[in-house]
Amino acid sequence: MAGIGLFICFVLMFLARPMAVLICLLPFRKMPLTERVMLSWVGLRGSVPIILATFPLISGVQKADMIFNVVFFVVLTSVLAQGSSIPFFARRLGVYAPLESLPEPPEAVAGKEEWEPLVKLKVLSGSAADGKQIADLNLPDDTWIAVLRREGHPIRPGGSTVLKGGDLLSVQSSGPSLDLLRSLVEKKEIASDDNEPEQQIIPRG
Repeated sequence: MAGIGLFICFVLMFLARPMAVLICLLPFRKMPLTERVMLSWVGLRGSVPIILATFPLISGVQKADMIFNVVFFVVLTSVLAQGSSIPFFARRLGVYAPLESLPEPPEAVAGKEEWEPLVKLKVLSGSAADGKQIADLNLPDDTWIAVLRREGHPIRPGGSTVLKGGDLLSVQSSGPSLDLLRSLVEKKEIASDDNEPEQQIIPRG
């Protein structure tokens, strides 16, 4: 059994896969030979062949146990032999390149700043924000309404979300921006009395 497995491993590693890879890479003439050899060697067998080898066992095929044992042996040998030798062959063929730490983008560095804790605000009935869409509030860029709760149910807020009195807001903001939002949601809007009669000025003379 071991002899059959070793023979199949030898054929797959040193004959079948290298020939198949080199033939498939013939159109890519600019690819260096060292990279082609590396691709032909990196042909690890994984769990899929083992899973497929269980089908004959389930179906009761004759000598299914031998098929499964051979497949399992080939997969194990491939992982141990080829998998452990990949760094060695990569260095020998000159295709080994150590990973370099790339500089983080500016936005990632800026994102490392500690966020302010979420502030909970309640929309007061009759406030400037009551009955208005979030987009109409013209909030500063550093202000973000993370969660909106209405009658105990969470709502994902968006620009078209209309705020109503009694809404509970979880807000990411601080400083003057938070004060601005607080004034919009927690202070009643003073409506001007348009029905107040104007005083009529009668010229003398």
